[in-house]
Amino acid sequence: LCCAVCVLLYHVTLEHSIRNIRLNYGSDTEWILKNTDISKIEDEAWLSIWYVGIFLSAEAAFILMALREYIQDLLGINDVELIQKDTTKN
Repeated sequence: LCCAVCVLLYHVTLEHSIRNIRLNYGSDTEWILKNTDISKIEDEAWLSIWYVGIFLSAEAAFILMALREYIQDLLGINDVELIQKDTTKN
């Protein structure tokens, strides 16, 4: 969910930045993306934050999955046992 939010915010910020550059300099989106210097982008810091957020949140998901698998292996519990476990017992 965090990764999806970062992707959405990245694209919204990128679109906003492209719109601002287009107002100031004109030209089409493809030319802007290929030729604009990073110092001309108003929201460069936010774009970087969202980009790193995409990567870190995806990596965190893989780490959490690996930890869950590791703990499950240490406890000797397989996936079938987790699914079929009776939740009414204490």
